Amino acid sequence: MIEDFDYSEQQMILNAHMSVDEFENTDYYRLIEIMNAKPRDKRPKTLWELADNMDKSERR
Repeated sequence: MIEDFDYSEQQMILNAHMSVDEFENTDYYRLIEIMNAKPRDKRPKTLWELADNMDKSERR
């Protein structure tokens, strides 16, 4: 788990040009939410699409 966190930090430093201090002083959970955000055209548009997407993710 620590290595996962370190890898996330490494990726943010390399790809998002964050410094170590910036990353370590950031709300990690909020940062993960931001990095997982999808563009509008990739998000469900109706309640039925949302339910279908949730059902598909539970099957995996």
